[in-house]
Amino acid sequence: MESMEPVASPPSLPPSVPSIESHAAESQTAESQTAESQTAESQASSNLTSSNLIDTPLPEASPPATTVSTTLSTTLSTTLNTLADVVQPHLLTNLKHLNKYEEAVLSSFEVEDLHDLRVTWRQLRVILQMLSPVLALSKPKLLKNLQTVTTVIGGIRDTDVLLEQSNHLRSQFLSLPEQLFLAKVTDQLTQQRAKHLKKIQKMLLATRHDRLKQHLHQELTQACDRPVIQQPAIALVPELLSPHWAALWLHPGWWVELPLPAAIYPIDPTAIDPIDHSTIRTVTAPSVAAAFHTLHDLRKAIKRVRYEITFFKALYPRPVLTAIEPLKALQGKLGDLQDTVVLMTYFDQRLKPKQKRRFTQLNALLDQQLQTQWQKLQIDRAACLDITYRTELRQWLFQPQG
Repeated sequence: MESMEPVASPPSLPPSVPSIESHAAESQTAESQTAESQTAESQASSNLTSSNLIDTPLPEASPPATTVSTTLSTTLSTTLNTLADVVQPHLLTNLKHLNKYEEAVLSSFEVEDLHDLRVTWRQLRVILQMLSPVLALSKPKLLKNLQTVTTVIGGIRDTDVLLEQSNHLRSQFLSLPEQLFLAKVTDQLTQQRAKHLKKIQKMLLATRHDRLKQHLHQELTQACDRPVIQQPAIALVPELLSPHWAALWLHPGWWVELPLPAAIYPIDPTAIDPIDHSTIRTVTAPSVAAAFHTLHDLRKAIKRVRYEITFFKALYPRPVLTAIEPLKALQGKLGDLQDTVVLMTYFDQRLKPKQKRRFTQLNALLDQQLQTQWQKLQIDRAACLDITYRTELRQWLFQPQG
């Protein structure tokens, strides 16, 4: 019986080579997908009939550029506060404050009430000067009359400062002749203050002063009829701030240097040598007096800019009001320096040459006071002149928000 040989199985294909059956299946799948895509294309083309194209809305064309700008301008003018909306209520409120402060001054003549009245009148005059290009003020002498009022009320300010500083010096350790001189000065200033108060009282009670305030109220009520003041405030405020802003940073007072003598610190009047301290004569010298006048004018320039920015504070975020604090600090330091200069000038006009040589302790105290104030002022001046600070503040101020 013969044995049977086993039948060999067909060799298997490597994994990378597809079999015939799989190739056929793939071919059928590809053919079916091709047929489906052709059917979808034919259906899509049949849907794009002429009637469907007519019924389908076309996208709207963009309006011309002139139409866009006109629409935007109309929207801004109707949604943003106009300059009149910002200015008129604020000015009328200032007038109400003036009446309140004047009543307080006439009842007590306190220093603080006089200060509030003086500052409010001064702010009103600065703001009206700034707004003069857009306000239709019918009375050209109005601003001049305001200056007369501020001059009369401000005349007592130096007297009050001199009184305060003289009393402070009397509390220091000074020689008997110096104490007697300060006592005489205090009496003279007290009498001078009484005369100033009578002058202020006479002005505030005069019928002419009441007419001035009535004219102011009428002008501010009717001054907002010009077309320019009906424009958005954010478009006009940068232009209104520009003149005094430029005048401030171009002011020569930023670069004034003073040839002051070296100060003695700490002050010990009992140990001071009997030498001739010449600060008073240095301060009153023509060239140095001119330098102090320039510094005083810088202080007034800072004050004007601060008044104007504060007037429009509703158009700026809080960081802007915080950012002008260095200017306020420098204004205060310049004011302290000016008060000392006024005191020294006042003494120089009343001291005899022999007294100027003998009052060594008084001279030493004034030396130290002036030198210390000047050194402190340098810190604030450098902070304000910092280019980064000035650039950021300018960017904020010239981009107000409605």
